[in-house]
Amino acid sequence: MRDPVRREVFIYTDGGRILRPLLLVQNQRLVLSRQHLKKLKVMMRLHGAGACWTYLLKEGVVELLGIEEEEKVMVATNGQDLEKAREYAHAPVYTHSEIDSSFLLGLGAVMIPFLQHNQALRNLHQSEKHCRQAIGYYCTNLWSRADSSAHHLFYPQKPLVTTRAADCLQKPELMNGQVAIVAIQSFAYNQEDSIVMNQASIDRGLFRLVLWASHSLFLRFKSARSFDQ
Repeated sequence: MRDPVRREVFIYTDGGRILRPLLLVQNQRLVLSRQHLKKLKVMMRLHGAGACWTYLLKEGVVELLGIEEEEKVMVATNGQDLEKAREYAHAPVYTHSEIDSSFLLGLGAVMIPFLQHNQALRNLHQSEKHCRQAIGYYCTNLWSRADSSAHHLFYPQKPLVTTRAADCLQKPELMNGQVAIVAIQSFAYNQEDSIVMNQASIDRGLFRLVLWASHSLFLRFKSARSFDQ
């Protein structure tokens, strides 16, 4: 990272650093050109996605930035920001651009359907806490695992609405939760943090789960003489 104020250059070489890919921008335009895209189509067909990514890094089209470097750059959300910047003289000078707008979000947030229509606080709660508490069938090699505890839902269901990121992560193969029909009425049974459920649905296995827990048991026996007594 270069600090023009202090005239210093910081080089971080520690392992495990989180890096984020961004498209390079020069003169308010993407460095990525049509020639790059044509060559990528050929390389994808012949060599696969790994060779394409290496090609973009060598050509200087994509750059991997760390947390410290992001403090000194100006990132455009999409191509529309660059178009507006070229029209207005007082627009910010962008140095990088997002590959896709969804890359601003983490893996937990991109799983939320219609995220742009929710309040920001609701999205934060879902991505930070609720997505970790979702219960489903999270693995297929249960008998080969050594988890200390696990929850498995008996009848997980595929959600009615998913996102493109969920399809890329193959999330529909291992579902979480069940599709429940919820009726909201404001004239009776008004309760704040509870819900009135149908007993017939519970009897048929709605939200039924099993808890797997590992316990260590140590047995201490007395001598044979005292044991007989």
